[in-house]
Amino acid sequence: MNASGLSETAPVEDGGIATSQFRMGHGEFVRAMAARFGIRWIVLLAALVVAGGVAAAATADWRWAMASLMLALIVAPAAGAFLYFSYGLRRECYVNILPHSVIISPRGIDALVDRSVPDPEEEEQRPERPRHIESFGRHELGGYTVDPAGVTIAVGRPARGFLRLPYAAFTSVDDFRRAVEIMAAYREDGNQTSDKQ
Repeated sequence: MNASGLSETAPVEDGGIATSQFRMGHGEFVRAMAARFGIRWIVLLAALVVAGGVAAAATADWRWAMASLMLALIVAPAAGAFLYFSYGLRRECYVNILPHSVIISPRGIDALVDRSVPDPEEEEQRPERPRHIESFGRHELGGYTVDPAGVTIAVGRPARGFLRLPYAAFTSVDDFRRAVEIMAAYREDGNQTSDKQ
């Protein structure tokens, strides 16, 4: 994750926390998507490739090896492309790989996305860069997981996705603590809603 200085953000409402601008690395994004949405298919493909190799070795029939290679070199990349187009381009996911800042408030999360291509030579001449706000209401947000690098918030309604928040994006420990308290309230609201249904 790359985090930079404080970005221009939308006004922060009372009780909200604004982060600095950051983005998720492409490799990290692919790994996170595969772990969240494609792990069953990856395990199945790996098992079939290994089974084909074992069958080829056991029967001394090269056709099993060819089938195994076809799975590894044709089916696996196609499955990866399907995963990317099915999940990676959704609004619930794509914001992670573009430079953005996040405002976490009791009503939900707003991601202020910088959709321009940075050019160091034009930066001084054009300080206003095109920005777009993706808003996720508290009813769309599910639980969160914490790991050594940051926090991942599940976006579950209306479509599946996730928002990644690195620790470096928060300006202070108190801001991070307050953000976690707000996100915990999202989870409690989600559990109460599911209990009523």
